[in-house]
Amino acid sequence: MRHSLSLHSLRQQHPKSLLWAALSLVVLFYFCYHYVSGNRGVFAYNKLKSEAVVLDNRLLELQQQNEALHRRVTLLRKDNIDQDMLDEQARTVLGYGEGDEKIIPLPLAITPQFNNPHTE
Repeated sequence: MRHSLSLHSLRQQHPKSLLWAALSLVVLFYFCYHYVSGNRGVFAYNKLKSEAVVLDNRLLELQQQNEALHRRVTLLRKDNIDQDMLDEQARTVLGYGEGDEKIIPLPLAITPQFNNPHTE
């Protein structure tokens, strides 16, 4: 006599094996889901990679700005003063200029002053 494999016959003959198969599928789905979309999954990894690229670009910009400022500071040191740089700084700080130059003073950074209710 020939036995046909059906879900009903498997449930009657091997109920534990069906339970283990279902449990295995649930566990497999759980791990696959978290592998793809969990806190440390593929999507999070790609997001972190793109943020790292942006931060690397920002770091490169800041390093270039730092090098430019370092060069300017080097030109203003006592032992190696560049006359053009000194002239530029003196004009900026003191507000002096040549006869044909126009100077437009800009306000310095203003610190906010708060009203003290006890002094009024």
